[in-house]
Amino acid sequence: MARARSRSARINGSPKAFGPGPWCRSIWSRTATRTSSSTRCMALNALVSNGPQGFVPRQVVVANGSAKTIQLGDVDGDGDDDAVLAGGGVWIAQNDGTGRLLPPVQVPNTQSTSRVALGDMNGDGSLDLVLAFSLGAQVVHVLHNDGVGHFGAPVPVPGVLDATHELFVEDLDADGDNDVLLVGSYDAQALLNDGVGGLSPKTKFTIAVGFDVDSATLVDRTGDGLPELVLGISTRIDTFENAGNGAFTKLATKPCDFEVGALAAGDVDEDGQTDLVVAPSIFTDLADLRLFKGMPAGELAEPTLVPAGKQLRKVFLVDLNLDGRLDIASVASFDQKIPLHFQDAAGHFNAEVTFPYVWSGYSLAVGRLNGDTLPDLLVSSYASRFISALLSSP
Repeated sequence: MARARSRSARINGSPKAFGPGPWCRSIWSRTATRTSSSTRCMALNALVSNGPQGFVPRQVVVANGSAKTIQLGDVDGDGDDDAVLAGGGVWIAQNDGTGRLLPPVQVPNTQSTSRVALGDMNGDGSLDLVLAFSLGAQVVHVLHNDGVGHFGAPVPVPGVLDATHELFVEDLDADGDNDVLLVGSYDAQALLNDGVGGLSPKTKFTIAVGFDVDSATLVDRTGDGLPELVLGISTRIDTFENAGNGAFTKLATKPCDFEVGALAAGDVDEDGQTDLVVAPSIFTDLADLRLFKGMPAGELAEPTLVPAGKQLRKVFLVDLNLDGRLDIASVASFDQKIPLHFQDAAGHFNAEVTFPYVWSGYSLAVGRLNGDTLPDLLVSSYASRFISALLSSP
């Protein structure tokens, strides 16, 4: 009998809060967090799709604080995606129904938040907030949504990692409800849902020794219906197999001849194996993406190059034009552009198409902003001169 599907919908094996649609695979790269945020403000730029391979800047929203995490999801239950920002607090920028985001409003009691994830934690059909903190907190907070975008007081879950660099909301044990996975510099920890929204921390497990984790994603690499943890660590890619009970054990290691940065996972060639697209670390001078084809038992083939620029901070595999093939969306740290690579019918990624961007790219999210079926992109930027919220029309 098919099990119930939790709301943090899987897209190509990925938990995405913006609702069903066969077009996205997301990632995280820790290189996005290595600079000080004491004086940083974040600008958001929405690129709204206007047809196959076409995107137009729709608006700019500037928010006080920093945005180490941006998420898109229907927070207020009105059928379109809103934006959620986290970094020293959590802000919600609601969609006005036409694809424009209203000025962000801070969620009460969310100070010091470094990471946020969206997911239905208590089975009521609404997207709740799960918050994590950078150093010393040893707690996760869950804020339940009343269905129209108002959040209750934080429910603390103690006994977790003292420094969380990434936060995933995903069904880790195949029981139909959303669990939580925390990733730190050297260890990780699962928090399993009791079926009514309560989270139970499981034993922490070591993921790195001597080197920090640089990037992470969750994706089923073994075909058993459970998501594996894939990590970029220094000059290697490690896969940790999910036992389905909160425990993960190392399955495979792929040595690389470059320092790994952002990575994205998806079945690029539709052979039933999970492939990886990997960018070199933004702290190297290397250009081009690396495409690793997936093999059985979590192994990876030798990479092929996808010509691209340098210092790509975040990478997505997403069907941008709904032709059934995964394309590549990324954001450049210092080149002030959003590079896209469209996959052709022969399985090749075409030459980079870039869209100019006002500020240096920081983070990237994919969702539906304007009510059509095509995915739109939301980008956050480093923009220290902008300190107030504003709404810009096309």
